[in-house]
Amino acid sequence: GSAVVDGGFGLAQAREILAAEQHRHQTKKSAFGGPGVPYITHLMGVSALIWEDGGDEDQAVAGLLHDVIEDTPTQPDELRRRFGDRVTGFVELCTDANPAEGEDKAPWRARKEAHFEHLRSVEDPAGLLVVLADKVHNIEAQLADARHAASLGTAAEVEFWELFKGGYHGTL
Repeated sequence: GSAVVDGGFGLAQAREILAAEQHRHQTKKSAFGGPGVPYITHLMGVSALIWEDGGDEDQAVAGLLHDVIEDTPTQPDELRRRFGDRVTGFVELCTDANPAEGEDKAPWRARKEAHFEHLRSVEDPAGLLVVLADKVHNIEAQLADARHAASLGTAAEVEFWELFKGGYHGTL
């Protein structure tokens, strides 16, 4: 079941408020130039994929919150208090880095490879639905942007792939 949320908010309102609040200044990388797409659209897309694949409310909540530990100051104890152990566990499963304050993340490729190895040993497959929905949503957006960049010419395509730490080959 879903966690009881502090302050009398319903779970749906609380997850949307926290996700929108924590990611409010972030945008997704885009080949279209300008400031990019508001990050909340990615979170909503991940949650929608989870619902569409038969996921439950905790998985869908985790879909909205899946980047909050990795990309914002939010820590697991806050999520656990607000959303419970199951949602927090799913979010932690999506997190490939949560360095202590003042520490840097490990290098991109090493971090991704370690995360992949960790996912191979997960005992509860329910969390993998959240991880995979994130990956599918990222890949769909990335492919659409890559196609658009390629249609603009080689320079735009090269510039697009430079947006990603792994570049073209590492991302593939």
